[in-house]
Amino acid sequence: KIDILFFASSRSFDFYVKQREISKELIACAGEATAKYIQSKGYQVSFFPDESGKVSFSAQLFSDWVGDKAVGFSVSNLSKQSYASQLDPSKVFILPTYTTKYRQEKITPCSVYVFTSPSNVDAFLKANEIHQGAKVVAWGDTTAQHLHALNIDTAVTLTKSDDSAVVEWLDTIW
Repeated sequence: KIDILFFASSRSFDFYVKQREISKELIACAGEATAKYIQSKGYQVSFFPDESGKVSFSAQLFSDWVGDKAVGFSVSNLSKQSYASQLDPSKVFILPTYTTKYRQEKITPCSVYVFTSPSNVDAFLKANEIHQGAKVVAWGDTTAQHLHALNIDTAVTLTKSDDSAVVEWLDTIW
């Protein structure tokens, strides 16, 4: 029996509700933007971290909040399962909900690149490269770690993973 449903993004929520019903489970998610989206669909969100970009810290807060409850994670095939890894494996239920597919598209060189996930980085690099002198923004710790593993320096790692955090940072450099 799953007590809590966890959604990493609005996308994972949308795919989940197309396939399954949310009954009496509590809802948790990875950030404020996802929480607002889910609430706009008429659901109550019981947990989301204030600093969603600090994934390890947020996952630990989530683990503390969960206690001994069972959690279902609506995930893509490429999920890093950062939150699930902090929990008792016997209380984790991975619910494959959608498939992330890379779209190889050549883009014009930019002065700033914002990467929202490790899979976003990988898809970009299949057809592109980071323009010399460009600033790279990591949308949270997991993305920053992936970029660093690829020897790509980041100008900033967002502590809050949402569009407003990107805009705030851009305001500081222009």
